Amino acid sequence: MPRHRYTPESPLRIAYDDDRSPVTRRDDAGRATSSVSAPWLQAGMLESLRLKPGMTVLEVGSGGYNAELIAHVVAPDGRVVSVDIDGWVVERTRRFTGFTLCGFVRDLGAAARPTPTVDLADGQLQLRFEDGPVPASAGADDALVAPRCEVPTGVTVAGQESFETLPLYLATTLPGFCRLAGTTGSRFAELPRGSDAAALVRDGSFAYLTHIRVHTGRRRCRRSTGREHAGRREARG
Repeated sequence: MPRHRYTPESPLRIAYDDDRSPVTRRDDAGRATSSVSAPWLQAGMLESLRLKPGMTVLEVGSGGYNAELIAHVVAPDGRVVSVDIDGWVVERTRRFTGFTLCGFVRDLGAAARPTPTVDLADGQLQLRFEDGPVPASAGADDALVAPRCEVPTGVTVAGQESFETLPLYLATTLPGFCRLAGTTGSRFAELPRGSDAAALVRDGSFAYLTHIRVHTGRRRCRRSTGREHAGRREARG
C-alpha cells in the first residue's frame, strides 16, 4: 500500500523515513496540527491491536494511511470508523480513502463546542463538564476548606504504560463525572503534573483521582494512581 499517496505534502524520502511523521497541516503560526504517524509507530499500534478479519475498529485522529492499513487487515467484512477534531483533516481522509464512516468530532480545536465549567477557589480550580449539562455543585467550594480524606489505591503502573481506559470507564458509568483542572501545586488539590484529573461531583462535594511519580530502580520510573480523592467534603485519596 503506497504510503506517499497519503503524504502528498512531503517528498518521498520523508514519506518513507521510518522515524519521520510527515506534517499534513499547520496553523497560522506554523505549528504542526496534523501528521501521518511514523511507520514504526503505526506498525507498533497495529501489532498491539491484534486485529482480525471482521472486526470493527474506531480510529481517533484521522490521517488516512493508518485507517487504510487497518481496513486492509479487517477486510473483507470488517469496518473502520475514523474521527478527528479538525473538519479539514476529515475531508482530506475521506478524499484519499473513500471512507463513508469518517466524522468530525466537535470536542477540541478551533471549531470545538464550548465546555460548561464551574470555577472553584476564586478561579484557582475549575470543574469541566465535557458532556454537559452542569449538575448541582453548590457546596463544592466549601468542601475545599474542610479536612480531606485521602485513599491510596495501591495501584502502580510503569512509566510508559497507559491507564487512560480508567477515566474513560468512569466517564461512561458515573453520573456527575467531570475533569478537575487547575494550577499544579495548588494548596487546594494535588493534580497530576501537566494534566487535569478525573473527578466526580455529588451532593455538595467532589472527589478526584490523581497519581504521583515514584521510583523503583535506577533506570525505571513508575507512575502510581496514588491517591483517590473522595469524601463528603473534598477528599484526597
